[in-house]
Amino acid sequence: MNEFTSTRVGELVFGKLTVPIRKLEGDKAYPGKVVCWDDLPADLADAFDKWMFCAAVPSRNCAYLHDFQDFMRRAGRGWSGDWSAVVEKYL
Repeated sequence: MNEFTSTRVGELVFGKLTVPIRKLEGDKAYPGKVVCWDDLPADLADAFDKWMFCAAVPSRNCAYLHDFQDFMRRAGRGWSGDWSAVVEKYL
């Protein structure tokens, strides 16, 4: 899987949580917006990673912005488990 550099292009706010929105840079980089696991609190990153089990991602350590938004809007519930106890700390 390709690794790309990223540039911060905005931020997403969910309750007490503010997450940078990034854009990947490089040859063949996904042109849309992403969220990077490194920008998340460790417990939330771990829960989101597990929720995203087997999902497509645009680059190592990054997820499509819409997937992270779905995760937060669902409060960590659905798809592959329930991580609401982690997510609710940030809402």
